[in-house]
Amino acid sequence: LFTNYENILSCEQRKHETSITIYSSECSNFNGLDSISPTCKSFDACNAVSKFLNHLQGNHNDTYAENGFKYMYYWLYVDVLKRKVKHYDTIKLYKELIDKYEEKGWHLFEKCKNLLNEKNSENLIKLFTLYKYFNKVEANYALDKEKCKYAKECADTYMRYIGESHICDDKDFCSQLEKFRVKFNNHLTSIEYCDELKEFPPFQVSSLSATISLPVSVMSIISLFSFITYKVASWINPKLMKKKRSINELLQETENIENNSNGISYNIAYNLSE
Repeated sequence: LFTNYENILSCEQRKHETSITIYSSECSNFNGLDSISPTCKSFDACNAVSKFLNHLQGNHNDTYAENGFKYMYYWLYVDVLKRKVKHYDTIKLYKELIDKYEEKGWHLFEKCKNLLNEKNSENLIKLFTLYKYFNKVEANYALDKEKCKYAKECADTYMRYIGESHICDDKDFCSQLEKFRVKFNNHLTSIEYCDELKEFPPFQVSSLSATISLPVSVMSIISLFSFITYKVASWINPKLMKKKRSINELLQETENIENNSNGISYNIAYNLSE
């Protein structure tokens, strides 16, 4: 899918395309990229996005469309803005471009428009970056030397990602990262002249170790505390028991006196009632 989207969405005009497009009126007043994109003019970006969204809408496939929207954000952030604009501002531009397309009355899936936020957008970029390298590894036209180069780029990028402590905050991203790992490892044997390349390790191993280590540490502390408590209790207990017996004996004597007094009172009362 990545290659398919990549071939359709571009600021560069294809040779077979004319300069006049049906989106000219909507895009003529869009200037959101004029001062921030070194490679793609506002009009060209708006026109490219409108044609791409029209393609997604005409495909009539929700999954294809949803992934297309995600790729569109990657394209805007990486290819057009060169990663120099914050995600918050990029998301605003992303929505503005969609709004321009919808001015013609062609309304898209609302959930696709609102897919992104500052938290998940960075993970999306990471995932598409991996697939961009991997597509070059898979490409039939690429030389073995080039495939090895991009495979190493994949490996370095993947290992950097799984080394991040917060990697599993986004469960969907973790799931997609695992799918990529399996896909890459299955393709590994077809990459020739790249012997130093190894299979990608599952990132869950490190995460699981961290997850297990905490309960083990807690249990160790609890065990130590229980042992200390037992020792202290065993030392204090005889003294307490001795004091307790003295107190109990005193209370028992007091109780006997009270019972004798109460017995006399009850008997008197009873006798009077007779």
